[in-house]
Amino acid sequence: MIAYLYGKLVETAPTKIVVEVGGVGYHVTVPQSSYQDLPDLNRDVKILTYQHVREDALDLYGFITAEERDLFKTLLGITGIGPKVAIGILSGISIHEFYQAIAHHDTKRLSSISGVGKKTAERLVLELKDTVSAVPAVKITAGKAKSKAEQVFSDVAGALVALGYKPFIAENAARKVLDEKENAGLSAEDLVRKALKYV
Repeated sequence: MIAYLYGKLVETAPTKIVVEVGGVGYHVTVPQSSYQDLPDLNRDVKILTYQHVREDALDLYGFITAEERDLFKTLLGITGIGPKVAIGILSGISIHEFYQAIAHHDTKRLSSISGVGKKTAERLVLELKDTVSAVPAVKITAGKAKSKAEQVFSDVAGALVALGYKPFIAENAARKVLDEKENAGLSAEDLVRKALKYV
């Protein structure tokens, strides 16, 4: 089993990359969430991998973070969900928002993801609702009032989504701008303006 690849990023396209390791080019399928965090071409990259074996093929799926790979593997354990749908889920919703949707039984949000129908969304909630309790509390705010920091994060991410950016891109940008100490105390409007450089 290949745990990860470390080498030169030689080709990129949405959901498809090639990493050259020791003179061998590995074709890897990645979700949009990982694709947006890739380095420039011909730079070194470390990709965590999941090796999926079929009768007629051996496919590699890659992720920038262990959190993405863990969720991918969890999704493969759900009846009716294969690698293609799992990648589609990671590409269509941020991990944070996915856990929130499961915690709140939000099948409408889940079924809005390409490749996920109403029945699949209901199955996700049914089979993962108990798993949510094992996710670090920082990810789940089900039934709890939002803290000031969480509210600012939601406001900034929500504003970016309203401007047309995908949820996982918006949340990533909001998280980055809020992590910068010099931005403490800025208004949501100013934070959104600064976050635009990350989308």
